[in-house]
Amino acid sequence: MFTFHVTNGLVANIRLIKPIAWGISISGANTQVRNTYIDARPANGSKKTGKGFPSNTDGIGINGKNITIDGYYGYNGDDCVAITSGAHDVVAKNGYCGFASHGLSIGSLGQDGATASVSNILFQNWTMDNSVYAARVRDRL
Repeated sequence: MFTFHVTNGLVANIRLIKPIAWGISISGANTQVRNTYIDARPANGSKKTGKGFPSNTDGIGINGKNITIDGYYGYNGDDCVAITSGAHDVVAKNGYCGFASHGLSIGSLGQDGATASVSNILFQNWTMDNSVYAARVRDRL
């Protein structure tokens, strides 16, 4: 996994092929993430058979403030974009989630009884192609 703790910055043109787990984690503030491509599809597997399913291959995890993702293209076996506690004022737009993706997620929130906070999250102009979910909120009440 690549972890970026960036303030007032730009992360652009990242290409990850066959990651073994999470792809990118973004924290910090006032950051733009542009033109990201993640391909975690197995070479000989398929969604229908479950063979070679790329589990826990989240695309982008966000827990920062004032973060914009513009242009994400991903094939993965978990969340395309995961918004976690501490994320505020996030815009994720112009994206594609394919293969067996779990789509756009807010959470998991409140794990082990922890207090969680997210606010002002916008997903705009996304395509889901054979994804398991489109969008969801995951919490532990």
